[in-house]
Amino acid sequence: MPVKIEVIDHDDYKPQFEQRQYIKKIVKTDEIVESILTVKARDKDCTNNGYACSYEIVRDQPVVPFKVDASGSISTTESLDKAGTYTFKVRGYDCLNKNSFAETDVTIEVSEPCVPKFIGTFSISISLFDIILLDN
Repeated sequence: MPVKIEVIDHDDYKPQFEQRQYIKKIVKTDEIVESILTVKARDKDCTNNGYACSYEIVRDQPVVPFKVDASGSISTTESLDKAGTYTFKVRGYDCLNKNSFAETDVTIEVSEPCVPKFIGTFSISISLFDIILLDN
């Protein structure tokens, strides 16, 4: 009795990030920040609602104080107490084949908080005649 076997190729597409580059500006903080931004890679033949199944920060670059979870959410791993710019790559993996992935660039710019300050010298003189007392 002949047996017919049909092989279906489930991995026709590589993941593709929704943006070529992600840029986020944040203010420096002593706190650990959850979910600074979220990267997303779509995969047309992925079973995870069309999104890549996992993400990771590419480690062949300088160590950065960030992590990325399975949904693409990027958080800090330590406080960002210095202003500066961090640039790194995130990889999104295909659900069916870990050898199939896409990469995107992420830039996080950490700035000083905007604190208003006076420039120059100011003086005010008030006389007793300028003060009006309101009777309650």
